[in-house]
Amino acid sequence: MSNLIKRCRCGYENPESESFCLQCGQPILDLEAAHPAPSAQPARLPPPLARGQKKCPHCGTLNEAYAMLCTCGRPLEAKDLPTETSRADEPVAAPPGIAPAPPPGSVPTPTNAPEVTVRESRLYLVVGATQYECHEGDVLGREGTIASQVFNSIKTVSRRHVSISKQNGQWRVAALPGVANKTLLDGHDLSAAGAALAGDHTLRMSSQCEVKLRVLP
Repeated sequence: MSNLIKRCRCGYENPESESFCLQCGQPILDLEAAHPAPSAQPARLPPPLARGQKKCPHCGTLNEAYAMLCTCGRPLEAKDLPTETSRADEPVAAPPGIAPAPPPGSVPTPTNAPEVTVRESRLYLVVGATQYECHEGDVLGREGTIASQVFNSIKTVSRRHVSISKQNGQWRVAALPGVANKTLLDGHDLSAAGAALAGDHTLRMSSQCEVKLRVLP
């Protein structure tokens, strides 16, 4: 077995048979006496790092970032250096503005649970081609709080005829005490207990007055 080595300018000791440094890929020519090895087999190099290496475009060998030549003798260029390569055991950072995904099996918390926006529905009084937006607490009638000009000339409509309320996010209408004329919602008697609204409804306040109530999301 040969007792000579080839020491590269980077300091790495290569076997006599190598013409290029196994560490950096530079050509090596000088021979030096080898130090006695404790074992018959040459020591193995540590596994190459995945970050900051040059990959040979010809043979695919990974070389150190400062290597100018591959172990196969082909020249290496700066473009062969990966821009960013992560180890398999390193966490990959999430792109800016995107929260990292929770670990598998985790219970959603206020920080990673999706936000749900609940939109409030709206109620409109429809008279012919005109719509009036209603609000909780409004009253329909000749002296009501909304569209009173529509009802003030209709004597069969009470001064305060129908109340509008909202309970648990749902609109409701109810006949007010003292209303003499029969009031119907979609053909059914509307009492003081009231009725829930969803979609389009027909409100008949007297034989001379019929309007629409419309709930929109």
